[in-house]
This record gives sequence, C-alpha cells and structure tokens, in this order.
Amino acid sequence: MTFTISDILPGNYYLSVWKDNNNSKELDKGDFIGIYGEINLGAYIFLNCR
Repeated sequence: MTFTISDILPGNYYLSVWKDNNNSKELDKGDFIGIYGEINLGAYIFLNCR
C-alpha cells in the first residue's frame, strides 16, 4: 500500500496505519496493522517530515 499525506508543516510526527477489514471500528483479529522498526505495539517510530 502506498499513500501520500499532503499539506503538513515540516516537523516530527508519529504515524500508525491500520486496516479495519471487518469494519468494526476496533482493532481486532483479522485486521492489518503496520509496525515499523519495533515488534511491540505502542512502540512508535519517530518520523521527520520535510
């Protein structure tokens, strides 16, 4: 999956990505979640946007 986030100011941000496959509006079994760099949920990776 690719996506673009536009119209944000330069700076440091946290980003999490999740696909709600069953439209329950809750993270549950069968959903997809992107984790970058860390295995533990809640361990966010600091991103610098320019």
